[in-house]
Amino acid sequence: MARSSRQTRQKKVLEREMQAMDSFFTAEDLHHKVRRRDPRIGIATVYRFLKSDRNIHPYVCDRKTLYSSSSNSHCHFVCKGCGTKELIQV
Repeated sequence: MARSSRQTRQKKVLEREMQAMDSFFTAEDLHHKVRRRDPRIGIATVYRFLKSDRNIHPYVCDRKTLYSSSSNSHCHFVCKGCGTKELIQV
């Protein structure tokens, strides 16, 4: 039997911070942001959340997994110098 997905306080914090991301992000980026709101949220919780949310799209780039909640047509620019990631609407 499939487990039901409960709307926990931690999921609410993760969803809120993920929606504030305007481009690609790593699990570590999201973890850093949510720890400001709730230091008890661990990296394993972030990975479970990213794996379970069907609205989040993982991409592998340069052997790193990046995530995006955007499903519309777009491209991404990653600066090789500083690592900044920019979403470009197509």
